[in-house]
Amino acid sequence: MNWGYKIVIGYSLFVAGIMFMVFRSMGTKTELINADYYQEELNYQKRIDEANRTQALSEPVRIQITANREVEIALPKDFQGAMVTGNVTLYCPSDDQKDIQQTFRLEANDAHLIRIPLTAKNSGLHEVQLSWEANGKTYHHQEKLFL
Repeated sequence: MNWGYKIVIGYSLFVAGIMFMVFRSMGTKTELINADYYQEELNYQKRIDEANRTQALSEPVRIQITANREVEIALPKDFQGAMVTGNVTLYCPSDDQKDIQQTFRLEANDAHLIRIPLTAKNSGLHEVQLSWEANGKTYHHQEKLFL
């Protein structure tokens, strides 16, 4: 076999390898972290301001897992006597099917505890994203939690 055939065979193997990688990568499932990521990016400064207001509270937001498989979120005592409305998201970066979203409304005389029941499928790393409004101001808190 002369050099011409060896070059053609080598080039053909290279092209076949590139074609295999292209077809293989086209079949790979790719997901965005958030479907409306552009709008989220526009609201980023608002989130920073909300997080700074949350840091300025008298005590931090307390998040824990109870014995009966619930995520319990306790808001600071700054909100005692105030009506609080908001949204909690348990975001799982590895699988959007494990995400949990829950809205809440706490009256002035409530204990300011938010409970989210968990199922068996909710295991692994989650990020708790808590946004709420009280006394005309908005707040935001994020914390990683391993379930």
